[in-house]
Amino acid sequence: MTAEMNLGLDIFTQGDWDGAIQRLTEANELAGRVGSGTQRTQLAVNLGYLLLRRGDDAGAGVQLQAAVNLARQHQLVRQEIAGLLNLAEWQQHQGEFDAALAQVTAAERLASTTHIHGFLPEIYRRRAQIGLAAGDPVAALAAVEQSLAAAVDAPLEQGMSLRVQGRALTASGQFAAAAAALARSLDLLAGADPYEAARTQLAWARLHLAQGDAAASQPLFDAAVECFERLGAQRDLQETWTARRDA
Repeated sequence: MTAEMNLGLDIFTQGDWDGAIQRLTEANELAGRVGSGTQRTQLAVNLGYLLLRRGDDAGAGVQLQAAVNLARQHQLVRQEIAGLLNLAEWQQHQGEFDAALAQVTAAERLASTTHIHGFLPEIYRRRAQIGLAAGDPVAALAAVEQSLAAAVDAPLEQGMSLRVQGRALTASGQFAAAAAALARSLDLLAGADPYEAARTQLAWARLHLAQGDAAASQPLFDAAVECFERLGAQRDLQETWTARRDA
């Protein structure tokens, strides 16, 4: 079981998401019979996250709720915070914004009381993304400022938060500031995390569309599609094709 779990995570880092899901699913089934509470919880968190990325909402919802329940049962604080944040994203995709915000608030409270501050950039960034999804770019901008302040010593976190800031600025019509945020985001993410870099390229393509420059958006769409197809990131791929079609 441990070998399957580690192999699945290794395959994931190599960019084979479908293979990683297969390995983690096998490990998860075995963990249900012989695994420790910590192993079962970590597998549920990882598998739920990957299913969420791929766009398998039915499977992701089951795993992420199991992850939170297991983490609470076994008093695994870090796994509970991670599970809550992923569950919040899942609820966001379902349009359940109040429920998603409640999960983020619970994660923030837990991180603060246990002094696990490494999650704060992600906590505030998720709150910002829920604001964007709910059509509230003002709230999104306020939350992402908190995320950037908490991520001052974490370049990867900064890159992801700058992308969200760029999206919120685009939604607010502040195109020049949005372009600067997205350029900085791509600088930080390119070479460090291809998936997150592709998400920034998608956000930048949308900025070009908002400015009425469809031609400038096409190379960015192409780059994002190539990455998402290679990884098997079906949710992001569908989002990219939809944005391109609606251009």
